[in-house]
Amino acid sequence: MSQFLFQTPAGYLYDYTERKLLWLTTAAVATTFLTVCTAAFATDYGGNLKLMVLIKFIQGAVTSFIPPGLNSITQGIVGAQGMTSQVSVNEMMK
Repeated sequence: MSQFLFQTPAGYLYDYTERKLLWLTTAAVATTFLTVCTAAFATDYGGNLKLMVLIKFIQGAVTSFIPPGLNSITQGIVGAQGMTSQVSVNEMMK
């Protein structure tokens, strides 16, 4: 749900910022950090369920900055004309 809520604002941010790579790098590092936090703070039988839900909500919000960032940088490199074919190549390489 948090990815759905934050993906449009993330797209607007990438449309109007000159620091696309910084935002994308920050999102990637924060996503990795929150994944490690999930593993580190997990307890048996959902003992800290509220903390896990909070971490996952924040992680979803941060992760929503990655696809628009990749697409924004790709369009900056290949332009509007080459965007469709480049995105299909990017998806194929995943």
